[in-house]
Amino acid sequence: MPGKGNFELFDAIDSGILVIDSDFTIVFWNSILESLSGIKRTDIEGKNLLQEFEHLNTNIFRMRIGMVLKNGIPHVFSSQLNRYIVPCRLYDGAFRLQDVTVSRFINRESREVFGIFSIHDVTDINEQIYRYKEMRDNALEQVNERIKAEERLRASTNAKEKLFSVVSHDLKSPVAALLGYSRIMHEDFFELTQDQLQEFVGSVMKMAESINDLITNLLDYTRMEQGLLSLNRAKVSVPVMMSHIYELLNPVAEQKTISIKLDCPEELYIYADENMVEIAIRNLISNAIKFSFRGSTIEIAWKRTDTSVEGMITDHGIGIEPDRLRNLFKADKNSATRGTEQERGTGLGLLLCKELVEKNQGKISVSSTPKIGSTFSVSFPAID
Repeated sequence: MPGKGNFELFDAIDSGILVIDSDFTIVFWNSILESLSGIKRTDIEGKNLLQEFEHLNTNIFRMRIGMVLKNGIPHVFSSQLNRYIVPCRLYDGAFRLQDVTVSRFINRESREVFGIFSIHDVTDINEQIYRYKEMRDNALEQVNERIKAEERLRASTNAKEKLFSVVSHDLKSPVAALLGYSRIMHEDFFELTQDQLQEFVGSVMKMAESINDLITNLLDYTRMEQGLLSLNRAKVSVPVMMSHIYELLNPVAEQKTISIKLDCPEELYIYADENMVEIAIRNLISNAIKFSFRGSTIEIAWKRTDTSVEGMITDHGIGIEPDRLRNLFKADKNSATRGTEQERGTGLGLLLCKELVEKNQGKISVSSTPKIGSTFSVSFPAID
């Protein structure tokens, strides 16, 4: 084998080394390369590199090696572009990744030209780099998620602080009025006329109803935020649910001589949590009563479309100003508005409605004209 004795020192190197002559004949194959490839040097030396490894038998490869042998400028075959030069398999059958540097060597005595392939197995290094990048990406993702979570928490906390501030403010006034009326009736009970007593009792009842509504909405909203309102979706009969709501709220509407007109098909079903949906619809109708003019009519209409069931609640009252309408479902910008007869509220009910509807894969929207009235629309997935 010509010039082989010049390369035996390469057996002491911990990288794979193969040497070719100018005809691409393999003249040396070191022990590390034997171990990596499983090919004995006695089986490979003297054979043509391009014929033994057909994936190298390309014009580009021959040209690049030819340039190295001609001008002596080393060439690097990166594992990123050329995964390997000598096929060396792992236990799972995959090929080891290799960074390969090809350099020229000229025998001083014979002036023969050789190409020395220095083969570095970078499989483990690439795996470590991949794992590092994966760990880095995961860490960055966790950091971003934490930042987003903190932003959501901060926004939620600010919204809750505003809501509870509004609730506490709105509770203070009816409680104070309730105490005032109670004190007058207690101290001047025998001096009050029957009409005055009836008026005071009516006022006390209104204050108590206002407090009850505020506390109910606050408790429902708190349970929702704490995840205590569990979602149990099932087939819900809309007419049965509306009948129950009507029985609860019609007496309230009658106190303002408001009539409730309900149009709902007998066979109409939605797939939702009945308790959640009932709370939402009850709040919407309660709001309609509060903001309707005395003696008006609230129209409630349900219908089935191809994929959903839609309900509309229309009142004839004070309506909603455009600036407030844009922020109606925003916790940090919503504010309380008094009803047509100075009924109190917090706006909390609408936020609760929105969350309850959306938890049931539903949608809620509103249209309104100031001094004329509003229409709240909801839709839920239909079921036969």
